[in-house]
Amino acid sequence: MNNLLTDCEQDGPAEYVERILNAEYVITDSYHAAIFSILGKKHFVCYTREGSGIRARNLLEDLGLPERFLPGDRTNADLLLADIDYDAVNEKRKEWRARSEAYLKKALRPFMAVGR
Repeated sequence: MNNLLTDCEQDGPAEYVERILNAEYVITDSYHAAIFSILGKKHFVCYTREGSGIRARNLLEDLGLPERFLPGDRTNADLLLADIDYDAVNEKRKEWRARSEAYLKKALRPFMAVGR
């Protein structure tokens, strides 16, 4: 079993993402590792250390996964094994994407007309 923390000193970004996508379980304090865990539909938990973790907590709350965020003084091995409803998570991601695309189209509309 590979441990991302100790077995990847020489890895670059591609190897980091590959390790997450090939993992069976992910335990992280990294916002980006949480995102790649979600994209890869992995079993995961995200914990925080004092003074960090706000982005990850907000992400997980917005996706309906607040229980996946553990304060640094809590542990929950059963949670790591619990299934995640990735259909529901992906529906929320689709809604975000649609809102983001609409916002960008509206914001960029004046600039698009300039090129014509």
